[in-house]
Amino acid sequence: MDKTYLHQILSLALRAVREAREALGEERWRELEAVLLGGERPWHEAVLLPLGLAQEMVLSDAGLRERLDRAHLLPGDLERISELNLQACDLAALLPWNLTKGAYVFDPDLFRSLVGAPLDRLPVDLLTRLPEYAPLLVFPEPWQGGVGAWVHLDLDTRFAPAHLEFRAVLLGENGRRLPLLLDLTGATLEECIQGTQTETLLSQQLVGMEGVSFPAAVFDTVRGLLNLALYLASEEPDLSGRPRPLPGVAQRRKDRPPRAYPEPDPLRIEVGWRIGAALRRARQEGARPEGGTGKSPQPHIRRAHWHLYWTGEGSRKDPSKAQPRVRWIEPVLVGADRLKDELPAVVRSVEER
Repeated sequence: MDKTYLHQILSLALRAVREAREALGEERWRELEAVLLGGERPWHEAVLLPLGLAQEMVLSDAGLRERLDRAHLLPGDLERISELNLQACDLAALLPWNLTKGAYVFDPDLFRSLVGAPLDRLPVDLLTRLPEYAPLLVFPEPWQGGVGAWVHLDLDTRFAPAHLEFRAVLLGENGRRLPLLLDLTGATLEECIQGTQTETLLSQQLVGMEGVSFPAAVFDTVRGLLNLALYLASEEPDLSGRPRPLPGVAQRRKDRPPRAYPEPDPLRIEVGWRIGAALRRARQEGARPEGGTGKSPQPHIRRAHWHLYWTGEGSRKDPSKAQPRVRWIEPVLVGADRLKDELPAVVRSVEER
């Protein structure tokens, strides 16, 4: 990736953090970091900062929480609530990201394969294994009006039962941010889209706003971001490094309260760096079979997909007793054995026991 292009994206990301911090206030921001890192979080372990908590903070600061609860809104309140909701979406993604600042730079070949991969059933459990609470996905080229996106999980408690949501903040080339969401109550992508539409309309009606449906193109973007996030959450993603752990809370000055001290710069982590290099070299030089009359297929990435397995004793002896299991098959490199000399070496650290 061009260094200037990457520098621009990371500069936009850091500017977004500064804007979110200024909107909330430096003192409130530090207090919230300390609370989230130093105390118990009585919600899902895959969520660091629920959007509901972020909304409560920005609405209370603006004096709108009480008027909203009493359904006694003043002229201009609806527009202000809409603005503050965007601020809360920024806060829920950017404060967690600022603590670790992982910037996951996708290889172009892997990126194009993933964003176009079919996706029907959603492996929600896999999404809970993201390497960070809100990683920044850096696109190798502008895509869907953005150059990157923060992705994270949220816990929606507005409607019983409480459930997880997939959320993203798309970062535009001009620095503007667009929040996206997908309800994760359905088993398939289509069911999740329908649930998202329904809950969005209900939420808008609660505050007296007219319902606005998401265009289909929005969910095309969400599907692509889901596939990128699922790759990061897979068992052995092709990464050039490890993410930073969450910082602790420390008191460096006696006259100041304890606070977090995150690293100031983003941590660049290449995604698909080995697979992408091998694929490009294979295309340039043309892979040939070592023997035989047929021609082996070019090494390529087999797209992520769902696969149906028949498990249990019946799968071998009595097919009528076999149990179907649908499993998520992650993107894999086909023909990797022919590229073993072309793949860059990877070093994995091993902890002594």
